[in-house]
Amino acid sequence: MRIASRLILPMGLLAVAAFAAPSSAQGPSCPGLEKAVEAVKKNLPNTPIGSLRCAPVDGLYELVSGQNVVYLDPEVKFLVVGAIFDLKAGTDLTAPVISAAKGGAVVDQLKTGQPIGVVGAPAKQAPDVAPETIDVKLLEALPSIRLGSAKAKLKLYVLGDPHCGFCQRLDRTIRNLGDQVQVIELPFNTIQTSRPGLVATMCAKDKDRADMLKAMYDGEAVAGTACAEGEQALIQVADFARRQGWDGTPVVVRGDGAVMRGFAGPDKFRTFLGLGG
Repeated sequence: MRIASRLILPMGLLAVAAFAAPSSAQGPSCPGLEKAVEAVKKNLPNTPIGSLRCAPVDGLYELVSGQNVVYLDPEVKFLVVGAIFDLKAGTDLTAPVISAAKGGAVVDQLKTGQPIGVVGAPAKQAPDVAPETIDVKLLEALPSIRLGSAKAKLKLYVLGDPHCGFCQRLDRTIRNLGDQVQVIELPFNTIQTSRPGLVATMCAKDKDRADMLKAMYDGEAVAGTACAEGEQALIQVADFARRQGWDGTPVVVRGDGAVMRGFAGPDKFRTFLGLGG
């Protein structure tokens, strides 16, 4: 089978799970890399191996297949989709790998005869990988909810889910910035319980959407009616996100197109915005 492109996890959840067993000071340990290659070929027979190497977390391998990056246990019984974050450094360790894969820098090692990864060499954020960016015109074309003044100093595009814990922390941090920021929220539904409220919000009149979204982030139920247009709005945003390799929430894009995956705390976020720590 091929890697499922429609599996989604909130990014914050993956960060917590991944760092439940942190790597040692000497680096991640993942012995038996060649056996893992055989396990991939057996359990994921139609999946080309662009690269397979130690992940930044003990006991996991990082598999690049096409433009997909996933993490596997040594026996390839479990597949984890999402980003790994270094919470101390506030760094997304998966994003540069995805950028390299999209840029064609990762080839199918089995077809070319190149060695599969480097045994014992962990995946790291390479300094020569450019920061992730996107043309914001693509975001402007998506269904959205606008919060704040268009005259604000900063404009942010946020792909979030109101029931995602890290999205809620991001929302509180943005609100604390007051009128400095205009937010264009692109409803990226990753948690099933939020779907009815998001659909109702996207079916509401434009003037009501912002208040309904704020209520959802505050944990309140929203009243409204479902409609085909609301369902389609969520599908459109989710399909777009997956095409970018954005498998979880939140994702924040600055007005200049710079991308930040996940939320590593207010200080890191303010630095991303150019406001200092």
